Amino acid sequence: MSRPLRRVVFFFLCMLAGLAIGLTYGWVINPIQFTDSSLHTLRIDYRTDLILMAAELYQEEGNIDQALTRLEPLGEAPLPEMLEQTIAFAEEHQYESVDLQLMENLASAVETTLIPPE
Repeated sequence: MSRPLRRVVFFFLCMLAGLAIGLTYGWVINPIQFTDSSLHTLRIDYRTDLILMAAELYQEEGNIDQALTRLEPLGEAPLPEMLEQTIAFAEEHQYESVDLQLMENLASAVETTLIPPE
């Protein structure tokens, strides 16, 4: 076998050995331990996007009970307060005005539903 061919064969053998060692370590020796996490642990940017999606669905369906069901797993904080925080985040990060309006409509409907008028 010529010297360049030996180098190529050695290279691929090393690549295969590295792949085998990496897979063995990742899958057998030290696999990832998944833990259950709830939605209230989401960062504010992800929470804002999730609320925006719920607001878009609320706009289409018009069902506040369904919207509340979608938002229920999001937090330990009171829902109107959380909506206020996420709208402030969206304004600060220059979300589209249409998206802000959808979120404000949802917040208004949630507030009306959860806090009865006096």
